[in-house]
Amino acid sequence: MTSKTIGDLMTAIRAVTDKPLRHFILTHHHIGHSYADFDFPPDVDLLVSMQTWKAMESEITHELNQPLFLFGDGLTLRLGNQSVVLTTMGRGHTEEDILVFFPKQQTVFTSDLVFVDAIGYMGDGHMEDWLLTLEFIEQLEADIVIPGFGPVSDNGAVTRFKAFFREMMTEVLRYLEQGSSLEETLQGFSLPRYGAYSGYDQFIRTNVRRAYLDLQANILN
Repeated sequence: MTSKTIGDLMTAIRAVTDKPLRHFILTHHHIGHSYADFDFPPDVDLLVSMQTWKAMESEITHELNQPLFLFGDGLTLRLGNQSVVLTTMGRGHTEEDILVFFPKQQTVFTSDLVFVDAIGYMGDGHMEDWLLTLEFIEQLEADIVIPGFGPVSDNGAVTRFKAFFREMMTEVLRYLEQGSSLEETLQGFSLPRYGAYSGYDQFIRTNVRRAYLDLQANILN
């Protein structure tokens, strides 16, 4: 969420409604990305989980200009006859990720917990926790899934991403169990059936590296 990205989002909102923006939900934050996530419009409520705020707080370089609302396990907003359910999922794509669910419309905003027919960035991921979260999202059986990357889809997109995720993890685990080093794993790893996915060439080595180190740490513990 750089300043330009937030500006583009505001422009897109104005293209579909003349209603004012009241709430901005920050679903996650990447530690170390200190150039981002701090240029929100003034006088707009910023909703952030406690864990995400802890990750952000030490990186803020200037005073925030909007009201800040922090929550723990979750938060439900009642806006007229509309309900919005925010659920903290714990570690996954980052140290903590939030699902945003509209029960009436059976619509879920997954943020970067789900990519549709794409290989997104997983370099800060906690892989085993993330896979369990995908199981939870799939069980919501939402009619509309709005992912972190890729087109608006349905619950089938969650199932497909979970299948890719599981295959990637299984392949990395195979290398670990046969005693391959990280470099050997990176050199040999391949999932050709997903080679046409958007971002495969850009992110697969980063994601495999993270999966290897994360699984290695868990196995050793």
